[in-house]
Amino acid sequence: YIETRKANKPRFPTETSRFVSGSMLIKRDDFASSFDMGVPLDKTTPQNSRVLLLYNQESAMPKNRTLLTQAKLAGEVPLAKSALEATENCDFLNVILTDFGPRRSQCIAIMGQYEAFHIQKFMRLPKEGKHAVSHEYPLRLVSRGLQANGRISTKVPQKKHSIEYWKTLSPYLANMENVLFRLEPIAKEAAGSSNTVIVMVCNHGQSELLLNFVCNCKARNLSFSNVLLFATDIETKDLAESLGMKAFYDEETFGAMPKEAARQYADPKFTKMMMAKIYCVQLLAMLDHDILFQDVDIVWFRNPLEIFHNENHPWYDFDIYFQDDGNHALYYAPYSANTGFYYVRQNERTQHFFNSLLMAGDMIVGTHSHQITLISVLNEHASMYGLKTKILSRLEDDFPGGYHFHNRKPYMREFINKKHNPYIFHMSW
Repeated sequence: YIETRKANKPRFPTETSRFVSGSMLIKRDDFASSFDMGVPLDKTTPQNSRVLLLYNQESAMPKNRTLLTQAKLAGEVPLAKSALEATENCDFLNVILTDFGPRRSQCIAIMGQYEAFHIQKFMRLPKEGKHAVSHEYPLRLVSRGLQANGRISTKVPQKKHSIEYWKTLSPYLANMENVLFRLEPIAKEAAGSSNTVIVMVCNHGQSELLLNFVCNCKARNLSFSNVLLFATDIETKDLAESLGMKAFYDEETFGAMPKEAARQYADPKFTKMMMAKIYCVQLLAMLDHDILFQDVDIVWFRNPLEIFHNENHPWYDFDIYFQDDGNHALYYAPYSANTGFYYVRQNERTQHFFNSLLMAGDMIVGTHSHQITLISVLNEHASMYGLKTKILSRLEDDFPGGYHFHNRKPYMREFINKKHNPYIFHMSW
């Protein structure tokens, strides 16, 4: 009698039965392939090979009576045959992506409440000062960008940053109608029948990289007829046109941009050029084109439009695609989107995204990073508007970049020996 009673004991108490009443395990790789959230996946390991699924009530559990009973009752958490079987009666599925490293003493709390779509993060830190996490402090509510060492990964833009940016933004907005009128026929010619414009931005200081891109395309007999170069000085426009490229330059929009190459990442010249990267894509989005944006430090091995135009590809249903930056630091979470190579399908979600990014320029001024700002806006638009974002993972081989060069040495050796046939190589680090 005692054993039977124990076997029939529910897994979770009555006090949680309105929001959790059963659980199931699913193989991690199966779950990730069944529900592609677009994020760059970390490798599955023996200690991170299962997904824990919680059911709020019996009607959400699988039809299989044995599995349903195991999910409800105390004992070993059952393993479903597949992610689709485990979720066959789930009308809603909320997924939490959480750190799985061994360094954190971490707790995850689920509370029945008015639904929220952002994680509430608490850490043991003092209210003031840069101190590392310690048990001598109470848990307190913090920003998602606060690190274990007490440093803030993304600081709030200050008033001076907003004022500085508004001085740039105001003339840009006032001139936009004129720019769109001049740009439209050039963009239409570049887009061709596919309605896709390949966008590059360059100043005179980076012109050697532009030459390298063109020479590589010609050597491989790859057409760059879809490419439209946004030049930030007249010299670069003339150079691009002499190479057979379509080019656009507007003195009022780009005249104040530096002609020289940036000396290092995030220096003032680099930051100003980041604004040009925002302008050109926002303008083309307003003209209703699909867009492939790429930096000039890229070479092609195959035309990358092939994969984005393939309607039979499993990724085809996404709105926007980014190369994985490879740096999976907190300030890039959860996408680590590289803003030097990305593809945009034209629709109301992507158009509003780039209009919103344009308005967030003070964050670029404050952080000196186009990438941090874009990912911040991307997070909110994915949540609020369902902007479907796909990251071309650093663990895959078709879109290598700086991460592969520095951290995937076996791949690079095979790459040099022509055992891989990627679409591009991006020297992003």
